[in-house]
Amino acid sequence: MPDNLFDLARSVPGLDFDEMDPLNLLAQTIERVGAVGQGKLSSAITQEDVNRWAGEIAGTVEGGRGSGWEAAEKIRSDILKWRVGQENLEVAFDMTPAQAAASMEIGGDIAGTVMANAPTGEATFPGTINPYGYAPPQQEEDDSADSKQTILNNMKDSFQLALRNMGFEPDMITTLFNWASNKFISDPGYTAERALMEMYDHQVFKDRFPAIDQMRSAGEKAIPTPGEYIAFEKDLHTLLQQFGVQVTDIEETGLVTSLIRAGVGTPEVTERLSEAERITFSVPKDVQDTIMLWFGPTWAKSIQMKMFLDPNQNWSKVQDDIKTAEVGGWGTMVAGLDLGWDSEMANQIADLGLSQAQVWNSFANLKQEEMLFLENVGETENAGELTDLEYERHGISAEFGIGADALTLDELINRRKERRISRFRGGGTGQAGAMITGSTTGIGAANA
Repeated sequence: MPDNLFDLARSVPGLDFDEMDPLNLLAQTIERVGAVGQGKLSSAITQEDVNRWAGEIAGTVEGGRGSGWEAAEKIRSDILKWRVGQENLEVAFDMTPAQAAASMEIGGDIAGTVMANAPTGEATFPGTINPYGYAPPQQEEDDSADSKQTILNNMKDSFQLALRNMGFEPDMITTLFNWASNKFISDPGYTAERALMEMYDHQVFKDRFPAIDQMRSAGEKAIPTPGEYIAFEKDLHTLLQQFGVQVTDIEETGLVTSLIRAGVGTPEVTERLSEAERITFSVPKDVQDTIMLWFGPTWAKSIQMKMFLDPNQNWSKVQDDIKTAEVGGWGTMVAGLDLGWDSEMANQIADLGLSQAQVWNSFANLKQEEMLFLENVGETENAGELTDLEYERHGISAEFGIGADALTLDELINRRKERRISRFRGGGTGQAGAMITGSTTGIGAANA
């Protein structure tokens, strides 16, 4: 029994090397694993494994993972996830973590990723079990017209099947198929594998996948395959509809291009749109007003959503601005902060990493001490001591412990509180005097 993975790949029962069918996918998968090596797998692949998988695909194994393509894709994904692992794929095929993770999923494409990552003109198919690269046998009878036509038809079928598997639209398949057919006819040595690589330079392909073209021209490495590109387009379109973002077809195409170029995937798009929706519909009006006051007035829903998806906007900066605005709105709501309350102070509080409850409680405590910032006559004459305290500035600094003099301010406010309590209890401190409260002046507890 063979234990070499390359031999095992060719031992798949019923394998037809020239037909792209579910068994061929199994054989290609095992051959890919050969680039990793048996010694690095979580458990070695045996002939018994290969026979069992082939049986599942053929539908002769009860309790399997379906049959046909469904079974082949699930088996492929399970082999790569549980026998190989993401790190081994990254090393063996020079992939990014995101590419390796995507390639392990159902419908993943190792070969497409490897060829897309290669410099222009240097892409090669990773393996020898490849019906797209079908080469005519060298027997004498193959010189017949019928045999040549069969070979030509196989090439065309393989190329067309590859385009369909990638998810290309019918019109694009027709255009590229006609282009490749002329190549097959004019050059007997031209293969479907070569056509799949050269189509990246066809203008129709460049127009359809502008981000891929731009990334290849820039020499970037983490380039999506056409299949991954199309899948992202579908995900983005669904999310835009789900969140009610109105865009034209041209805008959506440009959005796909810019997001892919910036490396923004579906999870981050979802996070951005969810945050935009939360800001639009869920936060209090004071927070929304603060956002418009501090960060701009153009916050109608559709415009706002588009701004959130702009890859030129630093997402971390956007999130920081939102947190700052939320703290600003809460300060106005809970503590009544107004003049002197600005984004710089709110940002310092946001950077503390406190929960919403902690911030609200601190603002509530500050509000309870608001009267401490209206000085008595005697308090304004304390020599050597800061007495002209400002609610929005000194109160915030003391309550949240921000600023170099926060501790000193906290002690000063506490001393003022203790003196007033002592005075109202009748103890006296030598500093009793008229309390300045707008236009009303009173003496002692009788006017409290």
